[in-house]
Amino acid sequence: MSQWYAPSIELLHERLAYNPETGDLTWRVWRSPNAPAGHIAGAVTGSYRHVSWGTGCRLKAHRVAWALHHGRWPKCHIDHIDGDGLNNRIANLREVTQGENMRNARQRVGASGARGVHRHGQKWRAKIQIGRRQILLGSFETIEEAKAAYRAGERKYHGEYAYGESRPRSLHRSLWRASQRAGPGRRRRQSAS
Repeated sequence: MSQWYAPSIELLHERLAYNPETGDLTWRVWRSPNAPAGHIAGAVTGSYRHVSWGTGCRLKAHRVAWALHHGRWPKCHIDHIDGDGLNNRIANLREVTQGENMRNARQRVGASGARGVHRHGQKWRAKIQIGRRQILLGSFETIEEAKAAYRAGERKYHGEYAYGESRPRSLHRSLWRASQRAGPGRRRRQSAS
């Protein structure tokens, strides 16, 4: 990993509070009129919450949460088990290698509508990638058979890091989005009846 500025764990504890049950980081100190003490720290950019540290550096909230909870910065990557980058509860975070993190990442689905499955002549072919190697899982008459073979291969080769099609969707992100739509200062349109 490249060099980056990491504040000390003591400084994190001075300025931030972490609730492992909710995954929220809150400011312990007044930062600005927009970030008073007790306010949720950081802002959502893309799929993650980032905490601006004031030195021109933004830290990913899940890394800060990990550091506050465990008393050390993570050595490598932090994976969100449920795939929701806004769900920073400690039970949803685990330290992983880059390869393990990529296995659990969302991937594009091809024209077949299934991961690792594509048309090959008159049959359906299932493949899985392990590191830089592609493993052919077989050719099948139906797409359902190919999907089942891919799921079995994913369980076999990726184990607990398998993404899986039946993964439960986290409510955390959908609840956050709903709160943002109907949050303070936003008015709902009233119908002119």
